[in-house]
Amino acid sequence: MSGKDTEVATSHSLEVIWPILNLTAILYVVFIAMGFLRMKFTKWYKRYKYFRSLPSPEYSPIFGNMHLVPADGEGRLKLTISAMENIHPKFLIFWMTPITPHIIIYHPDFMRAITTSTAAYKSRGFGASYEMGLPWIGEGLITSNGQTWARSRKLLNPAFHSHVLRNYIDVFNQCADKLIKRCDKLAETGESFDIFPLMTKYSLEVTMKCIVGHHEADVICFEDGIHPYAEAVFELTESWIKRFWNPLHWPELMYRCTSRGRSFFKQCDFVHKVADAVIEKRKRIVENGEIPQSKHLDFIDILLSARDEDGQPMTPLEIRQQVDTFMFAAHDTSASSLSFTLYNLAKHQIYQRKVQEEVDAVLNGRDSEDVLWEDLSMLKMLTLCNKESMRLYPPVPIVGRTMMKDIEVDGVNIPSGTRLHIGTIYMHRNPAVWDKPDEYIPERFLDEDIDKFAYVPFSAGPRNCIGQNFAKNEISVILSRLLHRYEFQIAPGYERPVRQLSSILKSTNGIWLTLKRRNM
Repeated sequence: MSGKDTEVATSHSLEVIWPILNLTAILYVVFIAMGFLRMKFTKWYKRYKYFRSLPSPEYSPIFGNMHLVPADGEGRLKLTISAMENIHPKFLIFWMTPITPHIIIYHPDFMRAITTSTAAYKSRGFGASYEMGLPWIGEGLITSNGQTWARSRKLLNPAFHSHVLRNYIDVFNQCADKLIKRCDKLAETGESFDIFPLMTKYSLEVTMKCIVGHHEADVICFEDGIHPYAEAVFELTESWIKRFWNPLHWPELMYRCTSRGRSFFKQCDFVHKVADAVIEKRKRIVENGEIPQSKHLDFIDILLSARDEDGQPMTPLEIRQQVDTFMFAAHDTSASSLSFTLYNLAKHQIYQRKVQEEVDAVLNGRDSEDVLWEDLSMLKMLTLCNKESMRLYPPVPIVGRTMMKDIEVDGVNIPSGTRLHIGTIYMHRNPAVWDKPDEYIPERFLDEDIDKFAYVPFSAGPRNCIGQNFAKNEISVILSRLLHRYEFQIAPGYERPVRQLSSILKSTNGIWLTLKRRNM
């Protein structure tokens, strides 16, 4: 055979073999992919079957459990409380989609295991609650995880030491003086008013002064109407939770196409500008050596001077994220606690009188009505009444977590990757945990045997609220000042708060009260 013939034969052979080799390669890849997908599907199906075996409301293969969810917050609360009382007293599987199970926990046994576990991270990723807050507060202390959170927590701890907190008492009293001027006018007219906006303005001023010593806070919080920053925070918290309950809005691109999504990101830009402005102003003051001679160290001063173990300061973005976080968390949570506590004391007059007698014993006979640091430990009845109010109306009703490792709780295996909702608002009214859970009984907290994981308005474990003592002191000061001066009543025609299940507990119909000056 000639060389030419051999070349032709070889070429012909390759033309036959190459398609076979290509087909074989393609079939091999398809086989491997199918094997991988089968393995993934088998793993997913095993997980799916496991979660389907756990207690859950009526399941729909199309909607999961979402078809059961009412549009209003009060309805959603009643749905879960009914399941808690009738399906399982400790936990519940809730299907956000037909293939997306979440666990809602509302019992101390689960609370203890989850909040103390280092494997319980704040829920992040697609469809996770905290992921939806990132455009607003970024990697702040509320949303961050792992080393980012640990570094931030360590750098921020000095801001909440008792020697720093005690100097904020003057700020609380100064802001209370301005609030009382507004309340005096309400007492003169006897008109009904919504206490929540008033407490929001007060808490916002306190927060701004303690964060940056911001002198403009003297005027922005007590002008007519609500300050734009407070309005923005209200809208952001409402949009945050509404997005979470609507899976169609989980993809950011789709959310940005909605009117609410566009408004959300617009408000994010606004609050960022507010935070950037106060940070820049404080930096200029420090750089120019114009720090005012104040009795307290501002939160921003601590952030600007903080250094980690390697001597590295916080970046401007890190400072902005922490300022955004505390401007949100500090003032909104305090406003919620104050408003619902005054509501409960107006509703339960016998306890209002007990608190007033206690406060009178502390403040009567003084030249000033200011509450002192030393007074706080004497306000025992006030503390009991505030704790009972936060049991019934916890400022942060639900907290999200994601398990990074498998964990077994009370004989139930919770696989890695499971998203959980710590249902504080449910556990605080769980009849398996509390006697007469829906009744206002402050004396229940005299019982020293109460499980500390049964009452967690400030969460628990290593990720508990870093600012809880700041909040408790602020609340004690303003409640003392108000109850020493006024008597509070439920406004005529007002029945009860209609709870709004947002990141911060509020009332969709306000909290309407009246007040009058006491006869001292």
